Amino acid sequence: MSIWQYIYYVFEMLLAGLIICFSQKSFDSRVGKQSQIPWGGLMLGLSWGLLHYFTKGSAVVAAIAFILAILFGMVFNWLGKDLKKTLPLMYLMFVCL
Repeated sequence: MSIWQYIYYVFEMLLAGLIICFSQKSFDSRVGKQSQIPWGGLMLGLSWGLLHYFTKGSAVVAAIAFILAILFGMVFNWLGKDLKKTLPLMYLMFVCL
């Protein structure tokens, strides 16, 4: 892989982290309490999974993207909903897979 691909992954994970963060905050405010259900991961999984399904044409790739997004949402919740702590782990999880 080239250095440009790793730079692209940084920005992709930043965008994914923002989707998780804002989706989680939105669902938490609607419920009225801090929830440990990874709502942000679910929203990212739906958007990311569907996007990969329609662009790649593969249900397997879409399922992997969905599962990875759920894991990102779980990590975000486990780390106290702190995006600064979550982003490096998301990047490592994404690049190592």
